[in-house]
Amino acid sequence: MTDTVPALPGFLAFVAFTFLALALWLLMRNMNERMRRMSYRQQRAHRGRNDPQAGPDDVWDDADGGGGTGGSAAGSSDGDGGGGD
Repeated sequence: MTDTVPALPGFLAFVAFTFLALALWLLMRNMNERMRRMSYRQQRAHRGRNDPQAGPDDVWDDADGGGGTGGSAAGSSDGDGGGGD
């Protein structure tokens, strides 16, 4: 008579492997989400730090409707500092 060995160790190994693979997949998914969020926060925190500061020619004067490139009304020809009446 031959002794039959049940296939239980193979099945338990398969279940353990499946559990580990699922745990690894969930951990990687969570890590990717956290890295993406951290990268976004880092970009938002460093935005504008390396940009040059605005000079006087870069600032628009809201008094003249925002269309001018100069910063003040000192260039008006009537001498009263603005208006144009």
